[in-house]
Amino acid sequence: MSTALDPATPWRAELVTTLVNQGVLRDPAWREAFATVPREVFVPRFTRRFRGKDERDDQLVHYDHTTGGETAEFLAAVYSDDSLLTRFSAAGTATSSSSQPSLMASMLEALDIRPGNTVLEIGTGTGYQAALLAHRLGDEAVTTIEVNPEIAAEAERALAQAGYHPTVVCGNGADGVPTRAPFDRIITTCGVLRIPPTWITQTKPGGKILANVSSGLITLTVTAEGTATGQFDTGSIGFMRLHDGPTDPTLPLRDIVAMALGEGTTQRTTTRLQLDYPVFHPVMDFLAALILPGVHRTELLLDPLTHVLVDPVSGSWARAYADGEEAVVTEHGPRVLWDELATVITEWLTLGQPGVLDYSLTIDATGTHHLRHPESGWTRALP
Repeated sequence: MSTALDPATPWRAELVTTLVNQGVLRDPAWREAFATVPREVFVPRFTRRFRGKDERDDQLVHYDHTTGGETAEFLAAVYSDDSLLTRFSAAGTATSSSSQPSLMASMLEALDIRPGNTVLEIGTGTGYQAALLAHRLGDEAVTTIEVNPEIAAEAERALAQAGYHPTVVCGNGADGVPTRAPFDRIITTCGVLRIPPTWITQTKPGGKILANVSSGLITLTVTAEGTATGQFDTGSIGFMRLHDGPTDPTLPLRDIVAMALGEGTTQRTTTRLQLDYPVFHPVMDFLAALILPGVHRTELLLDPLTHVLVDPVSGSWARAYADGEEAVVTEHGPRVLWDELATVITEWLTLGQPGVLDYSLTIDATGTHHLRHPESGWTRALP
């Protein structure tokens, strides 16, 4: 692609300036990669979300330049510091996207790549980040895996069009790519609640795994003994979850609500912790996802506002609302979810309400994950 005639060149330069000014793009080699790799090749069709005062005010704007030229409006959207949604499920849930460039830049910087390193990317998506990695390290050093065969094929075509040829594998990201292992670095573009043991065994001793665990971003260093440890360095991150097939695994909100509106046993309790610290408190979201994996949490806009917890595996659920100084709790199933969440909140309060960045994670040789609060010495083995 001739940069002298490429209308996207100034837009790429403007994006680089934005990322540098934000302090997330410092390495000259990464600046050069972002200034060169054509993002528009990887997102010919996408949806951009414009945030309103709340979710009900959000606006979705669709772009499709598969048949037309690259207009200024299209390129401005492509090189905005926004996540671009590229695929949706039948229910309208976004299932694939090109991540926000500032997040991508901060993750690539945190990966601490050295000359000669090999990298495995979990979640190819559009292929844009794989292109950035290939630009920095060369094609042979980069392997990327994508579970959806259509997305993998589209990404491989886009990579070739942009002039990059890393190894693209279609498969379950949790399995890694043993035929290309071991790797110096593993980076994920999807969220997990547990680090698959294959990622640790496929990382060289001293190598790093950069992953979105719950709603935190963490860089884990792997040891020769097969353990991994690291401190959370970013909170409030929400990549789409890793899954083992091309279909959307998300439990629809309507099903969660339907379960929680059933008949159960009702009690009044003076324990209002769960209502005083709502389920969408950012640290609660982080901790509850790790300690109560698979439990869905939401709020129903009823009168009064009702909090809901649902475990679809056991069929357990709980809903509650405040009534004066008490909580009215209705529950069903073998798990007492309201008390389980209260335990999580109580521990957090006892520790002095630490933030996500105050926690670390250690994975021992058996694969058991230990969430730690290093300052106090608190630790909990995750189920």
